[in-house]
Amino acid sequence: MAQRQLILVSKVLQNLANDTLPGVKEEFMEKLNSFITTNQPALARFYEEIVEQPDKGKPAQVTVRRTTRPDTHDTTRHDQRHDTHSPT
Repeated sequence: MAQRQLILVSKVLQNLANDTLPGVKEEFMEKLNSFITTNQPALARFYEEIVEQPDKGKPAQVTVRRTTRPDTHDTTRHDQRHDTHSPT
């Protein structure tokens, strides 16, 4: 049952991204046409933001360094964040 639900969700997302309505090909999904039509403007705004500000939302560069304590042999992870726009 969960697999079928995930397939339907992916179909809706694909139709939204392709700017198409699912009810044209698959009548059982016609009731989702209003959801897609309602959310098309929000998706268009999202696309505009990505185009206008391509660096917005990119994660900072992360350096991972692992150290082992000799007395316990435990490995500890140390994350160090670096701003990708400033000199290191």
